[in-house]
Amino acid sequence: MYPGRFVVLNLLSRLSVRTKLLSLSVPLLMCALYYGGLQIMSAWQARSEAENTHLLVQLAQKLDDIAHEHAVERGLTAGFLGSHGAQGQRRMLEQRARADATQKALATFLSAHPVYEVLPKAHFQALFNALDETARVRQKVDQLDPKNGAFTFYSSLNQEALELIRRELGGIQSPALRAELSRLVSLLWLKERAGQSRGAINGVLAKGHTSVSQFAAIHYYIRDFNVYLDQLMRADDSLIHAGIVKFTQSANFQRVLQEETKLLEQGESLRRVQGLSPQAWFPLATARIKDIK
Repeated sequence: MYPGRFVVLNLLSRLSVRTKLLSLSVPLLMCALYYGGLQIMSAWQARSEAENTHLLVQLAQKLDDIAHEHAVERGLTAGFLGSHGAQGQRRMLEQRARADATQKALATFLSAHPVYEVLPKAHFQALFNALDETARVRQKVDQLDPKNGAFTFYSSLNQEALELIRRELGGIQSPALRAELSRLVSLLWLKERAGQSRGAINGVLAKGHTSVSQFAAIHYYIRDFNVYLDQLMRADDSLIHAGIVKFTQSANFQRVLQEETKLLEQGESLRRVQGLSPQAWFPLATARIKDIK
């Protein structure tokens, strides 16, 4: 009734046992190779993502170092200029060397690691351009050029460094790690606003007076610092929350808050600002920043 069936059975009966086993094992082997290949590919992707994440975390540290050391230089430069070159030159020059070291460290890191495979080189151009301008701005500072633009320059440079860290978020595959890095960016902006407040107030205290525009800028730095602080206080992370609470209760935080409040209350007497000496203010504000870092 089914001649085809008998033909197949007849052919199978002529095959050796070895051939029959091979015929049965080939499909199983193919399935094993297929699923094994998927597992290998998945493991390779996981390893690649882990390596990229590690690379980005290292890069974030290099960029943070650049922002931190140039922020210190910004503050010391403001004090030097505020005193018309009479105070703070030695410390400012020493800080320039530390800031230059972070630039060299970044260049070495970029040449030794495949960073541009994760982040396009074009993303770095604005930061590179800013770093190239450092020598020109410093020369104007040394000449006490009233149009040196140093404070704005260092703030823009730091903004580019922090923007690069923010862009790194796109290269992080893990949602948990991406959220953690996002909180890190908020912490770095908190530190940057603290640094801007430190530097601007240092310049005012060195001069003993300020302008309406500079007073408004200081008010903005302090207000935005509080915005980032509030964001971190609300973060869905018990460790971050506990750290911020401890930070706000510290002696350094309370003392800086007291001095900033005292300065802001002098809005009607900008021609004669009273407060700590620059030599006392700068270390105090720096201690608060170190608490953040």
